[in-house]
Formats: sequence, C-alpha cells, structure tokens
Amino acid sequence: MYHIKPIISSNVHIELPTSMYQIKPISTDHLNDIHSNNLNVAGSNLADVSEKPNRDIVQQINKILKQSKSGDMEELEARQEIILKQLKELKERLMSMHKELNVCSKPAQSRVQQSSQTKTAQKPIDASNLRDIVINANPSNVPFSLVILKKLWTDRLSINIQFYTHSSVSSLSQSAVNFQHICTAHQSTSATALNVSLIWKNVDSIEMINGSTLPIIGESNILRYLARIGPNEFNYETNGSNCNEIDSQLDLSEMLLAAETARDRQTIFKNLNATLGKNEYFGGSEPRINDLSLASAVLQSTAEKELPPTLLKWSRKVMG
Repeated sequence: MYHIKPIISSNVHIELPTSMYQIKPISTDHLNDIHSNNLNVAGSNLADVSEKPNRDIVQQINKILKQSKSGDMEELEARQEIILKQLKELKERLMSMHKELNVCSKPAQSRVQQSSQTKTAQKPIDASNLRDIVINANPSNVPFSLVILKKLWTDRLSINIQFYTHSSVSSLSQSAVNFQHICTAHQSTSATALNVSLIWKNVDSIEMINGSTLPIIGESNILRYLARIGPNEFNYETNGSNCNEIDSQLDLSEMLLAAETARDRQTIFKNLNATLGKNEYFGGSEPRINDLSLASAVLQSTAEKELPPTLLKWSRKVMG
C-alpha cells in the first residue's frame, strides 16, 4: 500500500484544564508501548496491538460493574431486612391490641339475621317533617302502595288523601274509582297526620311535589321518601335491614312497570321468585316498602295468570 505521513505527530502536547479532577487517561500507556516498541501497523501485528488494550478496558469495565452491582444488592438486602423487621413489630403490636381489647374472633352475623331476631323499638314521629305533599298520578297506573301503606300505618301515622281530577283526564278508570273508595272508607286512628293531595293527571309516570324545586319521580322513590319521614320501624335505612337488597327490589318494581313484553316480565318474576323463596314477605315476617312497591307494580303491569304460584300467593297477601 502507499505510505502516507501522519498529519498529527504522536508527541503533540495537550494542556489539560486544572479546574476538574484529573484522571489518568486509559489509553496513554498502551499508545506509549506501541510507539516505544516500533510495532508495524500491518498484517497480524495490527490485531495484537488492538486486542490488548481492548481486553484491558473490558476487564476494567467488568470489574467496575461487579463492584457497583454487589453494592446495590447489599443496599437492597439491607432495606428489605429493615422493612421485614418493621412489619414484624407492627404485627406484634396488633396482636397485643387484639388481646387488650378482647376482640371476638368469630365472624359477625349479618344485619338481616339480627333484625329478624329483635324488633325495632318505635319512636315518636317528627311532625316537622310532615309537610303537605301533592302527587300527580295517571288513572291508568294507580299507586296501590299508598292504600296499603295507609292501612299499615293506621295506628302510627294517618295518611289523609284528598282526590282531584285534572282537565287532561276525561274519565277515571274503574281501578282509580275503587282506589278512591278504599282510601276514603279507611279511617286511621293516629293523631299524627300527613296530608296528601292526589291529582289524577295525564302524566307518563307518577310524581310527587313537596315544595322542592324538582319533583320525585316514580312510585318506589315516593315510598323511599315516605319511609324516611314516617314511622322509624319502616325506615329500612335505620332499622338494620339489608339496604342494598331492598333498593334492588324497589328498582325491580320500576323495571316491571317498564317491561313491554311477557318475556321481560317473566325474567323479573324468576328473579323475585328465587329471592322470596319460602319467606312470607320480601321484608321478612312483615311487609315492608319493597313488598308494597312490588305488589303495586304487579297489579299495574300484568294479569295474575302470569305470576308463579309463590308470587301469586304473596301478592294476594300483601294486597289483602
């Protein structure tokens, strides 16, 4: 090959800055060895020159990595030992507190079982919550739950219902007429009273107005409101009942009213039939607002022939 004179000679002196820590160059010694031995940069000698500094550099790098790796692992193991020690101390403290407080290790009984064994003590009704309310109902969807509630609360709260007919309704259905007759005929014995003005009106769904800006829509939601202001033993949120289950059944009553086909109703009936089982009511040994809401929805949505035998017996018992 043609020989070309190097542009930069090997004895060039470079002044390094003194403001930083000085580190000995890795390749200086190897370059000096190469020039002092007058090695030819050709053929097999090139491989010998290049392999030696590379091996040294790789060995130094591996040594540094091993040192850093072992240091990190030792630090991680030390931290893990500290965490395990703290967890052990925390467990010992919890066990000592458990013994000092004499906590029972047996699983807690469900609220449903407790409520079935002990009856809720009756408390006086707060009369300040008994504001006059107005209910708009369609005569084709009679809120039968109100007449059942009126009978259940006869000695605790008198529900006085006054009936009116809106101009949007030309005539009342036979169910609405019978409903009015039953409500008027039944007289409560309690001195505490709640005044209700029921207006037969052409509305899509029953609604209640109690002075707030927005009405309460749906028969199940009206029952929720009445349960909160009425006798405390009927308030499922405070008497130890299973609130989630009752809320689910109240929602099912609305779904039953909205069901368009017999197949949709049968799906809901199957669910209710399994839930009721051999119980007398969905609320236990006595009817609750979920029984009232479901029974009213059954009467409004379907004929009795669609009901399973268990639900048919239950609905007749609730409606009296």
